[in-house]
Amino acid sequence: GFRVQLGAFRDEAAARSEWNRLSRRYPDQLSGLSLRIQRVDLGANKGVFHRIQGGMLSESAAEQVCTALKSRNQPCLLVRP
Repeated sequence: GFRVQLGAFRDEAAARSEWNRLSRRYPDQLSGLSLRIQRVDLGANKGVFHRIQGGMLSESAAEQVCTALKSRNQPCLLVRP
């Protein structure tokens, strides 16, 4: 399934907090999605980030969620399986 990525943070706690905030702000788009925090090490120059992703969705559903969020000025990326 596809996921929508809504941000990346240095701290895992900050990532969880942002997911909670966004879930309250955009319940029509995010309710029912499961949170995945993807830890990514971008090397010595950039360091570790924690990406917040919601899923699992079909490709068309993920595109619809991102389109709706972007229309409300919320960055969103489609994450392919």
